[in-house]
Amino acid sequence: MADYVFSVEADADIHDIWRYSAINFGAGQADTYTDQLLRSVQTAARFPFTGRDYATRSGRSYKQYNCGRHAIFYRSTEAGIFVVRVLHLMMDFDRHLDGL
Repeated sequence: MADYVFSVEADADIHDIWRYSAINFGAGQADTYTDQLLRSVQTAARFPFTGRDYATRSGRSYKQYNCGRHAIFYRSTEAGIFVVRVLHLMMDFDRHLDGL
């Protein structure tokens, strides 16, 4: 099984998504949705070329794998993937990805 590692920012993104979901939809739904996100990360780690190419305005390259209302941005590594950010689809991706 391929491995995955979260950046500090991606880890915070997952926690923020859980917190927002719990406040607005309940803890059970928050657990369900974050579990779905984590399963998508595992899928991307097993099949890193599944994600589509995404390049920021400044030219940084990532893979993007969508899950629900969020996009998982990652880079392939020898062991699997490095998850850079998990961002809501309505966010300005470049603003959050170019600052890394």
